[in-house]
Amino acid sequence: MVGAVTGVRSAGAVLGAGDRPFLLALAALIVIGALMVAAPLVRYLDGQDRLALLQRKAAALAAETARLEARERDLTSAEHVELLARERLGLVRPGEIPYVVVVPEADRPKVAMPTAGEPNRTDRWYRRLWEAVAGLVR
Repeated sequence: MVGAVTGVRSAGAVLGAGDRPFLLALAALIVIGALMVAAPLVRYLDGQDRLALLQRKAAALAAETARLEARERDLTSAEHVELLARERLGLVRPGEIPYVVVVPEADRPKVAMPTAGEPNRTDRWYRRLWEAVAGLVR
């Protein structure tokens, strides 16, 4: 029985020693196969990303086209054109009385006017500098 175990061990050693080049060749084939597949796979994934981006752009352009077509329909309807003419240009139909709403004086913001002795701070800095230099020269 001892001879059978020794024979199995020596056969395993022989097979293991003979299989090493086979295992190295198999590992090299796997690496070469992975390298051959990597470049097309990267191009495929990049293409998928680009396709998704282009689909998002197409959807945005479709929404913009729909908005512009709705705007075109609005601008070609007589009612909308009349409304725009009344609001923006202040046009009225013959016989209508136009009026303008003026904000009451009490609601307007107050702006304090500078007094004669106080310099006007709304002037630019270079004007104030020129006046100061001109005052020294006189």
